[in-house]
Amino acid sequence: MEHVFMKDHTHPEGTPPSEINHLRQELQHLQAQNHQLAGTCRLLEQKFQLLFDSCENAIAFFLLNSDDTPGPFIQVNRAALNQWRCSEAEVQQLTPLDITAPEVRPEFLQKLRELRTGGEVRFETEQVARDGTRFTVEIFARQTLWDGHFLVLAIGRDVSWEQQAQARLNSYSAHLEAEVKARTAELVAANRRLEQEVMERRQAEEALKTSQEYARNIIECSLDMIIAVNLDRHIIEFNRAAQETFGYTRDEAIGAHVSMLYADQDEADYVYRVATEQGRCVQEVLNRRKNGEVFPSYLSASVLYDAAGNKIGVMGISRDITARRQAQMALEQRNRELAMLNRISQSLISSSLDLPDLLATILEETRNLLNIVACSIWLVDPLTGELVCREATEPQREVVVGWRLAPGQGLAGWVVQTGQSLNIPDVQDEPRHFQGVDQKTGLKLRSILTVPLVTKQKVVGVIQAVDEAANRFTANDLRLMEAVAANAAAAIENARLYEEVRQSAAAKAMLLKEVNHRVKNNLAAIVGLLYAERKHAAVKENREFQALIQDLIGRVQGMAVVHDMLSAAEWSPILLSELVSQVAHTSLQLLPGGRHIQVNITPSDITVPPRQATPLALIINELVTNSAKYAFHEHQRGRIDIRFSRQGQMVRLEFRDDGAGYPESVLRDRQFNVGLYLLHLIVQQDLEGSLSLRNDGGAVATLEFRYLPAT
Repeated sequence: MEHVFMKDHTHPEGTPPSEINHLRQELQHLQAQNHQLAGTCRLLEQKFQLLFDSCENAIAFFLLNSDDTPGPFIQVNRAALNQWRCSEAEVQQLTPLDITAPEVRPEFLQKLRELRTGGEVRFETEQVARDGTRFTVEIFARQTLWDGHFLVLAIGRDVSWEQQAQARLNSYSAHLEAEVKARTAELVAANRRLEQEVMERRQAEEALKTSQEYARNIIECSLDMIIAVNLDRHIIEFNRAAQETFGYTRDEAIGAHVSMLYADQDEADYVYRVATEQGRCVQEVLNRRKNGEVFPSYLSASVLYDAAGNKIGVMGISRDITARRQAQMALEQRNRELAMLNRISQSLISSSLDLPDLLATILEETRNLLNIVACSIWLVDPLTGELVCREATEPQREVVVGWRLAPGQGLAGWVVQTGQSLNIPDVQDEPRHFQGVDQKTGLKLRSILTVPLVTKQKVVGVIQAVDEAANRFTANDLRLMEAVAANAAAAIENARLYEEVRQSAAAKAMLLKEVNHRVKNNLAAIVGLLYAERKHAAVKENREFQALIQDLIGRVQGMAVVHDMLSAAEWSPILLSELVSQVAHTSLQLLPGGRHIQVNITPSDITVPPRQATPLALIINELVTNSAKYAFHEHQRGRIDIRFSRQGQMVRLEFRDDGAGYPESVLRDRQFNVGLYLLHLIVQQDLEGSLSLRNDGGAVATLEFRYLPAT
């Protein structure tokens, strides 16, 4: 062909027309081949574009410098942009080191050096998104040659979240410029056209080869399974991940019907129908390996088109989610266990403090939790050290409850002595098992789980679960049983403390009742002695001694009134107005007859504790007695008004009568009788308050003391 070109160029006029026609035919043939090549290239570009866009993992191309350091990114897919939280404009300014955590950059550079010698590497590393988010990725990197430079293809999967991400691959490929120059009559122009077509064909072949290499690298390096089928649903693409997951070699899979990869043929038909009718199908499916094992996967299937836009098949990208499903099931099981433990805890908290009811509640929840034949609770008798069955579930409850085991006897006794939990998978091979249990209950026990009940670092008993199947209890059952035992031991201890407190309170109530009875009798005896002393012959002639005894009787009677009120209130705070009313009327009843004194008391909700009640009773008795003696000694009628008020922490009691008032000597502190002296002494020492006397239409006494609220 070179000879023809040279000949025509040198002797254009001497070239035969047949050779020119031959050249034109070859030119047309080359143009047809180029057109077909361009179509094939577009189809490959479409497959590459579909793979790049559909891949859920981050894909990036970057140059590898001569010093094995990474150059800037050349091309990244949408999944990479989403993963790194940056835009296309931002990523063009970045290198792989910019999104690699500082502490693992030396390791990352070492992997790039290994890539230079080994061709491909797979490793995990830490990346940092532009917003600061850190995550772990699994990277598969392969080295290829592009335009005379070492180019690295890196595929990264976010393994910290195990999520699928879909992105679209962006591909850049040069479209064939198939513009043919107008025919020329001259051989030189035809030669140049032919040379141009040959050059374009070579470029197209290189582009096709590059696209094929890119597509093959993505398919083979993908950590997800990539499978493509034609319209007859026969497999035409089966990558390395698919081979490793399903167990078929590429030769075994290519040409086979895709239904062999599904556990359910109806599901296989459904996926293909949805993908071809709607363009895409995304869902979880059940696949079947070559060895028959069924596993779940997450599938994203899309339609493949040729250059003319016709459907030519379906490509699916899927991921084995067995580990994720197992983790999800384990989490759900754990949630169920925690919910059961929470119900047990709530039941223990809300249950009665009565010990038998509490033990029955614990066993009922435990039996439901473990789904076992029976369970029981044994508590240590503090007097004998024996282990006593305090409660048990059916069957044979009546036989087991009340049963006593000697210290250290049986599995339960061993657990009490050692304080260690015991899980026996088969008691037939266990010498510590007490065979009398089987004989007495009629049960053929095989598995026994025993856990100590510990309070304040002391074993107080055991909770035991039994079943007639061997190897019934797992390590997880033991952990759950120990959690139940911890709550149960605390609840049992609370019930015991409650019973002790109840018994102690009952004993104290009986003692207080006896003390109240004796005090009341003693006060009555004192009053009786005073009355007897007043009737004594020698005392009758002494008016001053009679008055003294009368005052003592009034004071003792006031104390008796307070004692009766406090006893009735079980020694709780009592109303001040009620206390004043009863003491005042009792004091007036002891005075000589013939006088009519009206007492008006303002109602109040102020209460006083027992330690203030007796001093206040003595004060009211003295004030009422003084008014009766001195204010109304020349009158048959009188009036007493008593009011209460409170300001902050201080209580104010105002006592007034309509008599003659206090003598001037009393108001000036020049004269005190025994009663007034006693008043000031009680106010200052017992109430830590103050007492003031004045005249205002009669005698007025104002008492102030600190308010003590009920506790």
